Amino acid sequence: TNEKLFFGSGTQLSVL
Repeated sequence: TNEKLFFGSGTQLSVL
């Protein structure tokens, strides 16, 4: 599943 990738993107957005 691409859940990991999606989660990573969400985290980066949150940090920004």
